[in-house]
Amino acid sequence: MITEIYLLRHSLQIDKKLLNYDPKEKDQLKNEKLILSKEGEILAEEFSSRKEFQNIDLIYSSNYVRAIETAKYFSNDKIINIDYRLGERVVTEKIDNEFWASQFYNEELKTKNGESGKEVSKRMMEVMNEILLNNLGKRVLVVSHAAAITFFLLNFCKLIDLDYQNKSRILTYRGKEIINGPIQKPSAFKLTYKDRELDNVEYIK
Repeated sequence: MITEIYLLRHSLQIDKKLLNYDPKEKDQLKNEKLILSKEGEILAEEFSSRKEFQNIDLIYSSNYVRAIETAKYFSNDKIINIDYRLGERVVTEKIDNEFWASQFYNEELKTKNGESGKEVSKRMMEVMNEILLNNLGKRVLVVSHAAAITFFLLNFCKLIDLDYQNKSRILTYRGKEIINGPIQKPSAFKLTYKDRELDNVEYIK
């Protein structure tokens, strides 16, 4: 039995500089509420029109607004199942790109009250396994975020290199290069399972 899961990174979000938040609002909540930009809306619609995504059986999304707004273009009136476990890695303070990269090499590293790579990997594995087992033989779209997707993939893929300045990464699966560069917005990793075992990983940009 073949199951296909498309693990999709959301489309382009609006520039934070265009938003004037209440200064009392927490950074995490601000991040969760970011909407797609006009360009992001266009890109999401164009990406959803690809033949690859025309016969999706079920859709899941993180609870972040930009993920849900991306998922809507693939729904064709299907229900979008929201699960907070698909959300981005939680950081509770501003981090630089060097810290971002360090989290992939030190699975325990995190900001105060934030999430480590180990913690993100655990929740992503949990929800993705549930999605797989509940939808065997189907084609499923899952909308999530770059760091969360990467931490999940590292359960199966090997991290060869990171360029923290460009947030670029090289990942391989069974010795085959899957991605060499940043995870684009939007783009997807196609996970093909034979019965309940992962058989192939392909990057679609």
